[in-house]
Amino acid sequence: MVISISGDIEYDSVTRKISYAFSGMKDRAGPTIPTIEAGLRKSTSQTVEMEKDQSLIILGFKTVSIKNSDKYALDILGSVLSGSSGRLFHSLRDKRSLAYTLGCVQKFGLDTGYLIFYVATTKERITEAKAALIEEIDGIKQRLIANEELILAKRELKSSHKVKMQTNNFFSFQAGLDELYGLGYDNLYKYESRIEAVAEEEIKDAANRYLDLEKCAQVIITSPPVREKGKQ
Repeated sequence: MVISISGDIEYDSVTRKISYAFSGMKDRAGPTIPTIEAGLRKSTSQTVEMEKDQSLIILGFKTVSIKNSDKYALDILGSVLSGSSGRLFHSLRDKRSLAYTLGCVQKFGLDTGYLIFYVATTKERITEAKAALIEEIDGIKQRLIANEELILAKRELKSSHKVKMQTNNFFSFQAGLDELYGLGYDNLYKYESRIEAVAEEEIKDAANRYLDLEKCAQVIITSPPVREKGKQ
């Protein structure tokens, strides 16, 4: 068990209260944590029909656990591709007007992680938007990112981390989880230096290692076909 407290506290007083509150707790084995099976052996695809004005393209890739150092390169990769200054926004939205909104979501878990790209578009432009998304994924796998992109991505990630560190809620929650996971309560202080240490080659290597289009999950959410009146 890990107890994490952050803020303007009196150490002795808090320690006494914690000791009293948990004095009757007995040692016992915790629940068995299930492990995540290996990733996909081949790509899988599913189309979901919903009564929506917009259509959505989702591509998901299996990545790494919170203890894998590749997560820092993946963080930068996600920053380079997504966000208002990222490649996806510039290519799919600004340049080609293929998307209402887009980006990526990334999580690192105990056994593994995932990186998901999403593009909201029109039903008529699903194929074109998907091809443009894959083109950008292939691009970051084939070529080193520009130094300007790397500097901007690192700056955005470090700035975001600094903002989060300003709240006791984030500090207490993250420090507690990191200690529980075996990373150490002070792991959040190491994030900026580890992001700064990532080189362009590491990002390209991570892209090729984890963004395997032959082993990804695809979901397309779109509206059903328009039926003619009088037909079921």
